[in-house]
Amino acid sequence: MTVTAPLGFRAAGVTAGLKTSGKPDLALVVNDGPSKAAAAVFTSNRVAAAPVHWSRQVVSDGRVDAVVLNSGG
Repeated sequence: MTVTAPLGFRAAGVTAGLKTSGKPDLALVVNDGPSKAAAAVFTSNRVAAAPVHWSRQVVSDGRVDAVVLNSGG
């Protein structure tokens, strides 16, 4: 799979078997800098899952080295 990433980033995508269709469903985006600035948008649901709480904590300082993205269904 080919992934286009802007200067300062590396990215890769694979088929991990999360989607029943067999299409690519997992990606890794690495921030090589020079800036590690990051922002995120999260659910406003009062009953957020543990990964949401963890991700909020990780991005709270505004810096991120890498992101793992998944797509199921």
